[in-house]
Amino acid sequence: MARNTSILICIAIACIAISANADDRAATFDGLSQEAARLVRHLDALDWKTRDQATFDLMNADPDLIDDLRRKSQSGVTTETALRLKRAAEELFFSRRVGAAPACLGIGHTIAIRWDEDPRVAPGVHAIRINVVYKNTPAARAGLRPGDLIIGTNGNIAESKQACIEFAGWISSQAPGTLCEFNVLRDIDGRVLPAGPGIDRRGFRNLETRVIQGSDDVRLQNESVGLLITNARRADPRLGLEPGDLIAAIDGQPLPSDGPKQALANWADAKTPSVDPEAEIRRDPRLPIALRTRQMKTIPSIQILRGGRRIDLKATLGRWPLDLAEKNSLINRGARLERIVELRGEFDRWWNLPADAESTTGVAARNPSLFWQMEG
Repeated sequence: MARNTSILICIAIACIAISANADDRAATFDGLSQEAARLVRHLDALDWKTRDQATFDLMNADPDLIDDLRRKSQSGVTTETALRLKRAAEELFFSRRVGAAPACLGIGHTIAIRWDEDPRVAPGVHAIRINVVYKNTPAARAGLRPGDLIIGTNGNIAESKQACIEFAGWISSQAPGTLCEFNVLRDIDGRVLPAGPGIDRRGFRNLETRVIQGSDDVRLQNESVGLLITNARRADPRLGLEPGDLIAAIDGQPLPSDGPKQALANWADAKTPSVDPEAEIRRDPRLPIALRTRQMKTIPSIQILRGGRRIDLKATLGRWPLDLAEKNSLINRGARLERIVELRGEFDRWWNLPADAESTTGVAARNPSLFWQMEG
């Protein structure tokens, strides 16, 4: 009985030893740590999202891994895996030698849209209009859509062109992982109806309206007012007005907070001149006086907003998608273009060396405390 017990103990010890050796081999699979080896295996996954995420994770890995990624790329992997290994190694290289990659939101957009460029934007408000949302980006994951109007960021409503410009610059100055908040207008329609042929401003005389404060309607600037149409049965049917429509502006200007209903009545009766107060400043002094005077007048118009809701979204800024990274991954890194070109050539020459060649990147030998130090 004692002999059998001894045999069982020996077998158990042997199994533990074999298991430990297997774990050691797994931990150094192809010279990679267990986690790095897992990510490399995911580079060839069936799901492209898994492949992209593994690539992004390798970009954030230990920079000392860069030589192992090159050796792995020459060990019979698929073409796509080799390309992804190179992209991850390139990011590790440039993060050390130049600086961190700029953050990406992932939209194609038009900055600082005004009411005269997009009728959905009320006077006094400036917006970023989203034209494209790229796949597999923070914008897509946050739920942003083409056609959305970003009117506020990080708790601040954009009431000037400069606010929109500063936000776009702020994104490119952040590192991946930064949290960002958006105030978005969605599903809103806007019309600017010019008074003239086909539009008789007298058709607005018999509207029943209610004054709405900007603080109570997300489509308006906080300090402004609007007129909410409550009954349009007696209005000119050709205008296509409906209860719930919001009159946001007359002649391109916000409604006066003191007497907005009377302002609409005066406009409908054509009792007020349609003059742009900024036209005097903008007029060209080289024009004849008659033309300069005519230039000061604007076409009478009224701006109507319909529907829409405000959505508050959060996104964690990330990296550029791989299909866009070639164009965007090296911008705003604090180095001259000549330096970027020089380092890219250095990286490409090293990457194409035989797998057993000595590293010439100098990445692994650099002091980790200098990781975020820029080179000019």
